[in-house]
Amino acid sequence: MKIPISTMQLPLLMVCTYMFQHAVAEDSISIASEILSQIEAHKSDWNSGDMQGYLDNYTQDETLSVLMTGGMLIGANTVNELYRGIWGQSKTDMGNFNTSDMTIRVLTPEIAIIRGLFKHVFEHEIVTGNFSQVWQKLGDDNWKIVHEHTARQDVFPTG
Repeated sequence: MKIPISTMQLPLLMVCTYMFQHAVAEDSISIASEILSQIEAHKSDWNSGDMQGYLDNYTQDETLSVLMTGGMLIGANTVNELYRGIWGQSKTDMGNFNTSDMTIRVLTPEIAIIRGLFKHVFEHEIVTGNFSQVWQKLGDDNWKIVHEHTARQDVFPTG
């Protein structure tokens, strides 16, 4: 069924369409900026040796999934135990973590996908690779990582 649009309605429709697209783009920029700020805090938590602060950026329920070279982890308790067991002993154990070449794609006002590269410098090695994360704005109005995938690309000895 065709809906006739009068010459008076067409400019109004064009303006409304432009305003909607502009509002969506502004929302996406605002959301991406909010998530990027949280990612920077996430890295800062790690690099300062604050494992709890780092883990607080992940959803703390059994829907959390983390895929890595060593396997798949399901649930916050499993993820928390592994991270604390491997890296949670001291700032030296945690090393220095950085990301680059990140892209944030806002899918909805509550869901975004982030992808990028990472570089993790430890006392005896440097690990590089890529990652993707799904961030979700949860009921408490905070963005949390609900899914993460990391893949090692290279491991270099330091010295």
